[in-house]
Amino acid sequence: MNNIHMSSAPKGNKLVEMELFVATIESGSFSLAARHFCMSPSAVSKAVARLEARLRVTLLNRSTRKLSLTPAGESFFHRSKCLLSELDDIEAGMTQDALPSGPCASIPMCHSVN
Repeated sequence: MNNIHMSSAPKGNKLVEMELFVATIESGSFSLAARHFCMSPSAVSKAVARLEARLRVTLLNRSTRKLSLTPAGESFFHRSKCLLSELDDIEAGMTQDALPSGPCASIPMCHSVN
């Protein structure tokens, strides 16, 4: 039997938490990030808190009016943006790889009937 290393959280949850964290920083608030993902601000805040708990590090300094990144948060934010961008590139590449290529390739088109 193979021993497969499994982390405590499914990868999907890690990516969602990461995306919510990045969106919070880019938008400047839990409320705006929540609006983007059709979630409540409380759900976004809790997801970021779960991320911090799992990492055992504070990523954000929270006040009633402002969020700011800790040094660890700054590093995690930049690395997360790179990872999410790479994931987008991988997915885009798969879509492009699925298309026929070469000088004689044709791409089926949908034609609308007027």
